[in-house]
Amino acid sequence: APSGQEEVVIEPGMAFGTGQHETTKLCLAALDRLSFGSGGGHVPSVLLDVGCGTGILAIGAIRLGFTSAVGIDHDADAVRIARENAEINQVDGACIFSATPIAQVEETFPIVVANIMAPPLIAMATPLSTRVADAGCLLLSGILHHQAPDVIAAYGAEGWGCVRQDEAGDWVLLEFVRR
Repeated sequence: APSGQEEVVIEPGMAFGTGQHETTKLCLAALDRLSFGSGGGHVPSVLLDVGCGTGILAIGAIRLGFTSAVGIDHDADAVRIARENAEINQVDGACIFSATPIAQVEETFPIVVANIMAPPLIAMATPLSTRVADAGCLLLSGILHHQAPDVIAAYGAEGWGCVRQDEAGDWVLLEFVRR
Protein backbone atom coordinates (compact mmCIF):
# COMPACT_ATOMS: atom_id res chain seq x y z
CA ALA A 1 0.00 0.00 0.00
CA PRO A 2 1.16 3.57 -0.59
CA SER A 3 2.60 5.40 2.41
CA GLY A 4 -0.13 6.42 4.85
CA GLN A 5 -2.62 3.87 3.52
CA GLU A 6 -3.62 0.41 4.66
CA GLU A 7 -3.44 -2.63 2.42
CA VAL A 8 -6.40 -5.00 2.36
CA VAL A 9 -6.11 -8.26 0.42
CA ILE A 10 -9.39 -9.65 -0.88
CA GLU A 11 -9.93 -13.01 -2.54
CA PRO A 12 -13.51 -12.57 -3.81
CA GLY A 13 -14.37 -16.13 -4.78
CA MET A 14 -18.10 -16.03 -5.52
CA ALA A 15 -18.82 -13.09 -3.17
CA PHE A 16 -19.33 -9.40 -3.98
CA GLY A 17 -16.79 -6.78 -2.98
CA THR A 18 -13.29 -6.41 -4.35
CA GLY A 19 -12.87 -2.77 -3.45
CA GLN A 20 -12.89 -1.58 -7.04
CA HIS A 21 -16.58 -0.63 -7.33
CA GLU A 22 -17.59 2.98 -6.72
CA THR A 23 -19.97 2.03 -3.90
CA THR A 24 -17.29 0.13 -2.01
CA LYS A 25 -14.90 3.06 -2.39
CA LEU A 26 -17.61 5.44 -1.13
CA CYS A 27 -18.21 3.26 1.94
CA LEU A 28 -14.52 2.93 2.75
CA ALA A 29 -14.04 6.69 2.35
CA ALA A 30 -16.97 7.36 4.71
CA LEU A 31 -15.59 4.91 7.28
CA ASP A 32 -12.20 6.59 6.99
CA ARG A 33 -13.78 10.02 7.46
CA LEU A 34 -15.70 8.84 10.53
CA SER A 35 -12.88 6.87 12.08
CA PHE A 36 -10.95 7.97 15.11
CA GLY A 37 -7.66 7.24 13.36
CA SER A 38 -8.47 9.87 10.75
CA GLY A 39 -9.56 12.49 13.25
CA GLY A 40 -13.25 11.90 12.49
CA GLY A 41 -16.09 12.77 14.80
CA HIS A 42 -16.63 9.24 16.10
CA VAL A 43 -14.48 7.06 18.25
CA PRO A 44 -15.19 3.83 16.41
CA SER A 45 -15.79 0.72 18.36
CA VAL A 46 -18.04 -1.83 16.71
CA LEU A 47 -19.36 -1.76 13.17
CA LEU A 48 -22.19 -3.81 11.63
CA ASP A 49 -21.75 -4.57 7.92
CA VAL A 50 -25.05 -5.76 6.45
CA GLY A 51 -24.63 -7.75 3.24
CA CYS A 52 -20.92 -8.14 3.96
CA GLY A 53 -19.99 -10.09 0.82
CA THR A 54 -16.21 -10.60 0.90
CA GLY A 55 -15.96 -8.77 4.22
CA ILE A 56 -14.07 -5.85 2.69
CA LEU A 57 -15.90 -3.14 4.67
CA ALA A 58 -15.58 -4.94 8.01
CA ILE A 59 -11.90 -5.70 7.35
CA GLY A 60 -11.31 -2.13 6.18
CA ALA A 61 -12.99 -0.79 9.32
CA ILE A 62 -10.59 -2.75 11.53
CA ARG A 63 -7.66 -1.34 9.56
CA LEU A 64 -9.10 2.14 10.11
CA GLY A 65 -9.17 1.77 13.89
CA PHE A 66 -12.47 0.09 14.74
CA THR A 67 -12.01 -2.41 17.55
CA SER A 68 -14.34 -5.01 16.07
CA ALA A 69 -16.74 -5.61 13.21
CA VAL A 70 -19.71 -7.87 12.67
CA GLY A 71 -20.63 -8.81 9.13
CA ILE A 72 -23.81 -10.57 8.08
CA ASP A 73 -24.85 -11.93 4.71
CA HIS A 74 -27.67 -14.23 3.61
CA ASP A 75 -25.20 -16.12 1.38
CA ALA A 76 -23.32 -18.84 3.29
CA ASP A 77 -20.54 -18.81 0.66
CA ALA A 78 -20.03 -15.07 1.21
CA VAL A 79 -19.77 -15.64 4.96
CA ARG A 80 -17.13 -18.35 4.42
CA ILE A 81 -15.19 -16.12 2.02
CA ALA A 82 -15.39 -13.14 4.42
CA ARG A 83 -13.94 -15.30 7.20
CA GLU A 84 -11.12 -16.43 4.92
CA ASN A 85 -10.37 -12.83 3.92
CA ALA A 86 -10.29 -11.75 7.57
CA GLU A 87 -7.75 -14.48 8.22
CA ILE A 88 -5.65 -13.47 5.18
CA ASN A 89 -5.62 -9.89 6.51
CA GLN A 90 -4.86 -11.05 10.06
CA VAL A 91 -7.97 -9.41 11.52
CA ASP A 92 -9.99 -12.59 12.09
CA GLY A 93 -9.85 -12.01 15.85
CA ALA A 94 -11.65 -8.70 15.40
CA CYS A 95 -14.25 -9.74 12.79
CA ILE A 96 -17.27 -11.97 13.25
CA PHE A 97 -19.16 -13.07 10.13
CA SER A 98 -22.43 -14.98 10.07
CA ALA A 99 -25.56 -15.67 8.05
CA THR A 100 -27.76 -14.22 10.79
CA PRO A 101 -30.72 -12.36 9.23
CA ILE A 102 -30.86 -8.66 10.09
CA ALA A 103 -34.17 -9.16 11.92
CA GLN A 104 -32.45 -11.63 14.27
CA VAL A 105 -29.45 -9.45 15.14
CA GLU A 106 -29.98 -8.46 18.77
CA GLU A 107 -27.23 -5.87 19.37
CA THR A 108 -27.11 -2.25 18.33
CA PHE A 109 -24.02 -0.69 16.76
CA PRO A 110 -22.59 2.84 16.67
CA ILE A 111 -22.11 2.56 12.91
CA VAL A 112 -24.10 0.39 10.55
CA VAL A 113 -23.12 0.16 6.90
CA ALA A 114 -25.05 -1.57 4.11
CA ASN A 115 -23.71 -1.56 0.57
CA ILE A 116 -26.48 -3.37 -1.26
CA MET A 117 -29.01 -2.34 -3.89
CA ALA A 118 -31.72 0.27 -3.26
CA PRO A 119 -34.81 -2.02 -3.32
CA PRO A 120 -33.51 -4.30 -0.52
CA LEU A 121 -32.34 -1.24 1.45
CA ILE A 122 -35.85 0.20 1.24
CA ALA A 123 -37.39 -3.12 2.26
CA MET A 124 -35.02 -3.36 5.25
CA ALA A 125 -35.58 0.20 6.54
CA THR A 126 -37.19 -0.92 9.80
CA PRO A 127 -34.83 -3.75 10.78
CA LEU A 128 -31.74 -1.75 9.76
CA SER A 129 -32.95 1.25 11.75
CA THR A 130 -33.34 -0.79 14.91
CA ARG A 131 -29.72 -2.01 14.73
CA VAL A 132 -28.21 1.48 15.03
CA ALA A 133 -27.36 2.64 18.55
CA ASP A 134 -28.63 5.96 19.91
CA ALA A 135 -26.53 8.77 18.42
CA GLY A 136 -25.27 6.27 15.85
CA CYS A 137 -24.69 6.64 12.15
CA LEU A 138 -26.20 4.71 9.25
CA LEU A 139 -24.30 4.51 5.95
CA LEU A 140 -26.16 3.21 2.90
CA SER A 141 -24.77 2.67 -0.58
CA GLY A 142 -25.42 0.58 -3.67
CA ILE A 143 -27.82 3.34 -4.66
CA LEU A 144 -28.05 4.94 -8.09
CA HIS A 145 -28.59 8.73 -8.21
CA HIS A 146 -32.22 8.44 -9.30
CA GLN A 147 -32.97 5.99 -6.44
CA ALA A 148 -31.65 8.23 -3.66
CA PRO A 149 -34.94 10.13 -3.05
CA ASP A 150 -36.82 6.85 -2.49
CA VAL A 151 -34.19 5.59 -0.03
CA ILE A 152 -34.17 8.93 1.80
CA ALA A 153 -37.98 8.83 2.04
CA ALA A 154 -38.03 5.25 3.37
CA TYR A 155 -35.50 6.04 6.11
CA GLY A 156 -37.09 9.42 6.80
CA ALA A 157 -40.27 7.52 7.68
CA GLU A 158 -38.18 5.63 10.25
CA GLY A 159 -36.98 8.87 11.88
CA TRP A 160 -33.68 9.33 10.02
CA GLY A 161 -32.34 12.50 8.45
CA CYS A 162 -29.90 12.34 5.56
CA VAL A 163 -26.98 14.55 6.56
CA ARG A 164 -24.61 13.80 3.71
CA GLN A 165 -24.67 12.45 0.17
CA ASP A 166 -21.39 11.45 -1.45
CA GLU A 167 -21.21 10.58 -5.14
CA ALA A 168 -19.00 8.55 -7.47
CA GLY A 169 -20.05 7.96 -11.05
CA ASP A 170 -23.73 7.01 -11.10
CA TRP A 171 -23.68 5.91 -7.46
CA VAL A 172 -24.33 7.58 -4.10
CA LEU A 173 -23.68 6.93 -0.45
CA LEU A 174 -26.21 8.33 1.99
CA GLU A 175 -25.26 9.11 5.57
CA PHE A 176 -28.11 9.21 8.09
CA VAL A 177 -28.49 10.25 11.72
CA ARG A 178 -31.62 10.15 13.87
CA ARG A 179 -33.71 13.29 13.78
